[in-house]
Amino acid sequence: MDDRLEQRLREAEAKLPNLREHLKPYSGGFFDEYYNVRIDDATYLETNNYNVVVANMNEHSWSDCGGGISWSVWLSVHYRGKKDEKEIILLETEKIRIRSREGSAGDKRHLWGYSFVFAQHTSEDQIEVAWANEEGDKALTYRINLGENIVERIDNINLSPPRKLPSWL
Repeated sequence: MDDRLEQRLREAEAKLPNLREHLKPYSGGFFDEYYNVRIDDATYLETNNYNVVVANMNEHSWSDCGGGISWSVWLSVHYRGKKDEKEIILLETEKIRIRSREGSAGDKRHLWGYSFVFAQHTSEDQIEVAWANEEGDKALTYRINLGENIVERIDNINLSPPRKLPSWL
């Protein structure tokens, strides 16, 4: 974990105790399939009623039986009411496979490099979160309603990589 991310997590944990338990890297496997999950970036924000941390999560998976490594990425939203002492609530966006184990034809190269988090408070109990690159450009964008635990994708990015048509068509 780099120093910048470590500092952000330290500051966020001051407002959300036990946050690190939710963001620890982990790995596992079964039969011949293995995976490891880690956090690439995180940001903290507050709404009127909630303390929120949004993290960009990254999973690598592979098989002992051959093939390549696949990468999947998603955003995880961890929040707790400011007046509550309850457990941290977790919401996750869809998990997007950006690198295919089966070959480069299934790769979503247009999403590589979006390993940062953009997050902003938009209304009373609503935030907007997105995958972002180093320059701050947004890719997949979601509206999160914290009071109702609703995750809604609001961009129109095509998740299918561009395909070449066969010459015989």
